[in-house]
Amino acid sequence: MKTVLLGSCLGLLSAGAVWADCPVAADLDKGIRFTVNAQESETIRNYGDGVLLSLYEVEGATGSHVLLGQGIYLLQLMDIEDGKPLASTRSTYAYAMRPSEMPVPTPNGGWNAQYMSEGFEAQSVEYVFGALTKQSFGECSYDMIPVDAVYQPAGDHEILHYFPELGLSYLAGYYDNGKLERYSYVGISAVE
Repeated sequence: MKTVLLGSCLGLLSAGAVWADCPVAADLDKGIRFTVNAQESETIRNYGDGVLLSLYEVEGATGSHVLLGQGIYLLQLMDIEDGKPLASTRSTYAYAMRPSEMPVPTPNGGWNAQYMSEGFEAQSVEYVFGALTKQSFGECSYDMIPVDAVYQPAGDHEILHYFPELGLSYLAGYYDNGKLERYSYVGISAVE
């Protein structure tokens, strides 16, 4: 009898780990938060019409306010100071299509696009989508597509992690003078 009870308890513990309270795409209505440490986090939520809002905050006071088409394509970027976006730092990237019409990333695919930025200068960006892999945050594991984004003519190069199940991405790193600077996220949760 003890063996049967012990086996049942172990089975329940295993099921609990599988049924961890992991965020799903529907949680974007209130927000999904990725944590770096006790002071830094990135919260991503629906903004409307195929756009997500990403707030990267350091101690709730500074950071960045970013709008992303289809949860990945940079549309607008502003600094945050004293908890508020600074309009004077806004950079806007306008594409020839609505954000909801932009392609959803697929493994081993890509997308080249033209966009207009400040000063009405035509520029381009190449997105290269890598092979599907897995990424875990504690007990929560998701399919992930690594993405290289290269902006021309400046040559800026970013590394993104796109999660198809959630429909969002975050900046995982960028090249600064040829050296890769990485961001590491350790936790994920739904905003209550």
